[in-house]
Amino acid sequence: SPGSLRVTIRGCEIFGNLAPTAAEGIDAVFADHLTVQDTYIHDIQSDGAYAKGGCRFAIFERCLFERCGLNPGTYGAGVLLGQATNPALPFTYENEDSVVRNCVMRDINGAGMGAQGALRPRFYNNTLLNVAKLDRAAVVFIQGTKTPCTDVEFRNNIIRVDPSSG
Repeated sequence: SPGSLRVTIRGCEIFGNLAPTAAEGIDAVFADHLTVQDTYIHDIQSDGAYAKGGCRFAIFERCLFERCGLNPGTYGAGVLLGQATNPALPFTYENEDSVVRNCVMRDINGAGMGAQGALRPRFYNNTLLNVAKLDRAAVVFIQGTKTPCTDVEFRNNIIRVDPSSG
């Protein structure tokens, strides 16, 4: 997806990526205006979805993420705004001005959702159930390749982590 503009994924099912290592459901790099709505993403080896590498204005809305991070070496998350990409690429933040809202993340081995090196990431009205089964936290905000997360907004989210997890 490098350099993609105005991509919409709506009403889809993405599943069963069986590659032995990193195999995401959606891997958006340096894309603007990615919209993912009403989509079921499940049984994924690593991250369910991420928008990274300078992505701007991504929206993940009314999606269900289940059983992500099946490869125990990846600790895949449900959805991430930002992540780590090549520091030589021409952007300051991994992700800018994106939102995750009204989504459900269930049975995720890594974090349910989070941001890495993102500017103004927003997370509203999401439900996380039985996430961080093998990882350190249900939600993560991490330093990116070049910058930390800045101006994060996190409101009205429900998180339930099984006490025997992580």
